[in-house]
Amino acid sequence: MADVSSLVSQVASRLGIDPRTANQAVGKVLSFIQGQLGDSQFSQVLGSISGAEAMAQQSDAAPASGGMLGGLTQMAGSLLGGDAGDSLELAGTLKGLGLDQAQIANLAATVADFVQQHVGDSALATIKEKIPALSGLLGG
Repeated sequence: MADVSSLVSQVASRLGIDPRTANQAVGKVLSFIQGQLGDSQFSQVLGSISGAEAMAQQSDAAPASGGMLGGLTQMAGSLLGGDAGDSLELAGTLKGLGLDQAQIANLAATVADFVQQHVGDSALATIKEKIPALSGLLGG
């Protein structure tokens, strides 16, 4: 069984960021996916990654920081609504952690690779289908 700590290590290495920031970033992405899929489908799709559900819930409970940029993306997210708005909010949160656009794209690709490798193509396909705004970042 894959462990979410392996994903965090990969993210830290690939993005050149410290493990704490990588942990926060992965948590925010998992929380976003859980929010889009719902608890039941998230468990079905990513439940085989040990610690993924706990990290998503823990990240969801943590206040999002992002300063003025975070506030602006939340406002834009509200105006756009739905998946697109939520995706903008996620991007703002990740930028609030200090990630730039290239690192955010690399984060998405790393998560996608990890899911595909450890959970399978069908799990990745489900995520792309249910969260179209992420599809571009996830290579589809």
